[in-house]
Order: sequence, then structure tokens, then C-alpha cells
Amino acid sequence: MHNFEQIKNATAAVILGKQIDSVEFVMDYLVVNFDYGALNFYTWPAIELDGKEYRYRDFKYRDIIRGFAGCVVSSLDITEEMFYLGLSENRSIYCLLGSDEQEIPEEVEFSSHGVWWII
Repeated sequence: MHNFEQIKNATAAVILGKQIDSVEFVMDYLVVNFDYGALNFYTWPAIELDGKEYRYRDFKYRDIIRGFAGCVVSSLDITEEMFYLGLSENRSIYCLLGSDEQEIPEEVEFSSHGVWWII
């Protein structure tokens, strides 16, 4: 069983206030890179820009999320049900955890100096 509060606190200490350096599409998953860390999304996350939600199959999804490079992480929430990353400029990245649509059990992975987890 995961201790989501502990995962959230350890991750927040590393990425809150940090800038997204790049966003990469690697075959069938998404990588969000930070200075000293990376988030791998094995479930395509939803993204939000100015209050509008976009999903992976939406026409502009890739272009919009690439534009997240340079945004600063302003908030983070990790629960049993959801992973949420709030960003500057009215943007966010989030995914529901435990989705029946997911083909593999892992949905989000974080790695950095001294912090690693997968949920």
C-alpha cells in the first residue's frame, strides 16, 4: 500500500517552485522533465489550459502540452484517486489513478536525486 501523503511531501520538496524543462513523447508514454527529476506518465494525463480540459486524443493536445515547458510548478496533490500538478499560467496536468482502462498497473513514476516512486 502506498503512503500518498509521504509521496506527496517528498515530491513537493523537489519540484514545487521548479520549472518544467521539457515535455517528451516516448512511444506510448509522456515524460515531463525538471532540473533534477522526471515524471513519467504511463496513463495519458488530462491537461488544462485556462479552464479548458484537453485529452490525448484531442487535436491540439501535443502542441498545448509542449507549451508547458517553462511553466513553474505551483501545486501538487497525490491521492489514491488522482495525481494533480498545478502550474503557472493557468495550466495543470492530472490523471485519475486506478483507471479500468489502464493496461498496466503503473500509472505515474517520479525519479529524482534521492526520491523515487511509482504508483
